[in-house]
Amino acid sequence: MAALPSQALRGRLAAVAAVTDLVGTRIYPAVAPEGAATPYLVLVRFDEIEEEAMTANADILSTWFHVFAVADTHDDCEALHEEVRNACRRYRGTVNSVEVTDMRLDHGEGPEYIEELQGYQAMQDIQVRYRRV
Repeated sequence: MAALPSQALRGRLAAVAAVTDLVGTRIYPAVAPEGAATPYLVLVRFDEIEEEAMTANADILSTWFHVFAVADTHDDCEALHEEVRNACRRYRGTVNSVEVTDMRLDHGEGPEYIEELQGYQAMQDIQVRYRRV
């Protein structure tokens, strides 16, 4: 079975007590279920590139995700957003059989009030670099 960067990111977040203390198992791919209890995280994959070294395939891929932190209050959203950043910042290791060579933080926003959610949302872009198996 191919290594999936979404499994690595979700697995990393689920393995960090500071994150799971806030969201439990509420880490969703692409969209949260209607009426999901807060706080929660949503992982949305938005780009992927295959890296090369010296014009040869390096078997390293980079995949980017928007990670949305959703909570009822500004402070809770900000705290969850910061724990996501702490969990992923420069992480290296193997998660769910995926060899992660690096996780990097890119652009981040929020928290801001979102009327449709009746709560606050922050967003962090995370790059997951991993070795193809």
